[in-house]
Amino acid sequence: LTYVFTIANSGPGLATSAAFTNTLPAGVTLLSATSSQGFVITNASAVVVSLGTLSSGATARVTNVVVPLPSVIPAGFNSTILSNTATVGSIETDPAPGNNILVALTTVKRPVVDVGVGLTAAPEPAIAGVVLTNTIVVTNFGPDVALGVTLTDPLPAGTAFVSATSPSRRA
Repeated sequence: LTYVFTIANSGPGLATSAAFTNTLPAGVTLLSATSSQGFVITNASAVVVSLGTLSSGATARVTNVVVPLPSVIPAGFNSTILSNTATVGSIETDPAPGNNILVALTTVKRPVVDVGVGLTAAPEPAIAGVVLTNTIVVTNFGPDVALGVTLTDPLPAGTAFVSATSPSRRA
């Protein structure tokens, strides 16, 4: 998820020592935080930006990129709503403090995947003492990306493992 925040000083005067804080939702990992001005300090639960001075009419932009963890969606549910809170302030008294806080609600859904497997064997029928080649194809019919897919192919009784190959991973 990419959150882009625009901080604007609507005036009438300077906003000195302006600071922006984004309290990250529980269950996300911060990948990056950038600001068009000032300096950024991050930890696991927040992004704090010291913006410095914003002139009347000036804007700054903060961009935070997070990844929701699979555990953010409660068991038995297909989605959840993340609540992301951002605040801004400065030393000066703000004549309109009601617009200094933002709560962004984002729906995160559980991936929907349809993973299938197919197997062909050659030669068919198998011949004792001759190498039998099994070709296994795993397909994600989607619509979302399948994460952590594992294939297990136990050997039938009376056979011996010879070799295995796998194509490189595809994105």
